[in-house]
Amino acid sequence: MAQMSLCLLFSLVTMGVAVRSESESELIANGTESHSADWCWNCCKTPKCSGIKYMTSGGRQVFFQNCQAIEGKWEVEGTAVKPEMLGSMKWKFNSGADYMCREDCAVFEDTGAIRPPKLFSHQTVYRAGGVADGLQCAFGLMEVNGKLVS
Repeated sequence: MAQMSLCLLFSLVTMGVAVRSESESELIANGTESHSADWCWNCCKTPKCSGIKYMTSGGRQVFFQNCQAIEGKWEVEGTAVKPEMLGSMKWKFNSGADYMCREDCAVFEDTGAIRPPKLFSHQTVYRAGGVADGLQCAFGLMEVNGKLVS
């Protein structure tokens, strides 16, 4: 009798787990689960802007060093920012990217080979996420859907 109860208990637990797993899979597939298409387990976890050069609007050539990733997609008002949302700066980033990332970087002015580079500032640097070729990084005020954000 005890062996039959144990077998029945095992069957019920197994069915419960299977039903729960199937329900969770359906939620994810239907996009009703909180970890739907906007969720990404590895987005923006790796800094990629160190060593990238950038020309400022003032005509200064700078480069980024010692970048630290700010984990997770860049969001403004709860919406993941995409390059096409960036107003006048969207041309700077890889079109077709699904999201934008941020990094905290030291920004050095490129003084040429004669003098050592000088620290220009410490800034939040932006880049398109999920891009392998032609990575572009930039800093400064960004316009997202017509609003300036930093």
